[in-house]
Amino acid sequence: MSKVRYIIIAITCCILAFFAFGNYNAFGSWIYHEAAPSEFNLDLVVVVAPWEGAEDLEGSTEEGTNQKALIERILNGVSYDSSGNEIGVGLNAKDSYLAEQIQSRENYYWRDIDQLGSMDVWEDDTINNFFELSEATNNVSFILEFPDETPNTYYLYTTTIELGGRWNPTIPIGNTVFPVYRTTIVYNEETNKWEATITEEGYAPSAYYKNPLTGLQLDPAFDTSNWNAGQYGSTIDTALEYTFGSNLSIELTKTHSKKVYKVKEANRARSRTFTVTGDATINVYDSNGALVKNPSAGAQGTNTLKFNTKANATYYIEVIGTSQTTLTTS
Repeated sequence: MSKVRYIIIAITCCILAFFAFGNYNAFGSWIYHEAAPSEFNLDLVVVVAPWEGAEDLEGSTEEGTNQKALIERILNGVSYDSSGNEIGVGLNAKDSYLAEQIQSRENYYWRDIDQLGSMDVWEDDTINNFFELSEATNNVSFILEFPDETPNTYYLYTTTIELGGRWNPTIPIGNTVFPVYRTTIVYNEETNKWEATITEEGYAPSAYYKNPLTGLQLDPAFDTSNWNAGQYGSTIDTALEYTFGSNLSIELTKTHSKKVYKVKEANRARSRTFTVTGDATINVYDSNGALVKNPSAGAQGTNTLKFNTKANATYYIEVIGTSQTTLTTS
């Protein structure tokens, strides 16, 4: 077979692949045909980022993968009843649960008319079941916002930060939750489908889930109306809230190589041990920003750091590295 014929076959396969998958907008992979110099290669698998900024969802971590899986279910998800009958879940599914909820939102005075979230006290069981939040997406929390003024543009906010229960928020109400990602979802009139177009990293204040019934204590969430794009928690002035005894999963990359957390000791002094796993180090600073230099602290910048706290004192924990790590205290 001549070299010219090889080139013609390669170009033809590329054109066919373009038309076959040009409108495909879901996260996934497919078999891609590429002409190799010596032979025609049929088994090269190419993974394509489904939308702009998708790679920013916690890098290549499990949390990021879980968020992408959730977004795919928001768009195209289906579920099944006990008899095996298909139930439409995502925006593009037949008889969509999400579309139905959005359309009926104004008829219920106890619901927020322009958003639906996994913290919804009235529907959290249904939402968690339909979107597999307890297993497939490892408790990813989300709020889908559908403002009246932009009927063809929705905003999906997601976070893998543990928000806690309604009586014990992990992040005190009013403090900053970071990261909270915002994915813009747009209705494509040519394909008659909803599509994710861009994901941005940002942060928002911790808040109880919106509900018009005053006095009703709901699950912790975040305030989407005060969401801001950008990073947070890289300095003492923008330190993230932390609680003694809780575990934090931290994504450290070349662009997020440092995270700073603020923690306050209770009303008596204690001996505390901070530990980080993975390729990371830890430093502790006092309320004045001075490095803690207690004789029992051990070497600064090691994976485990032990020191004696003071009652009611505030400390800043700096975690530095380039990998996924977990911060724990005891």
